[in-house]
Amino acid sequence: MNRKRIIILASISLILVLIFIYFYKPSSSTDNEKKIKEDVNNDGQIDIVDITMVARAFGSGPGYKNWNPDADINKDGKVDNLDMYMVEEIYKKVKG
Repeated sequence: MNRKRIIILASISLILVLIFIYFYKPSSSTDNEKKIKEDVNNDGQIDIVDITMVARAFGSGPGYKNWNPDADINKDGKVDNLDMYMVEEIYKKVKG
């Protein structure tokens, strides 16, 4: 390769790197942390507080006074036995 081609290729490579650096946005720590759907209060752990929050919203749906969309674990529009079961199962696994 002659010198002119090397300079052109190096320039193109440098431009591509600069474009990548300009547009690259590293994900924040919250993006890297997966939200656990059973963590109703979003504190990073499944504990009795989460179970209590589901219990308080039990039997509710959108429009109810005690409705909590975060307590609707399976996102079916109601807080019922299945939501409570899902939180309790994770809690049992965490607590051993």
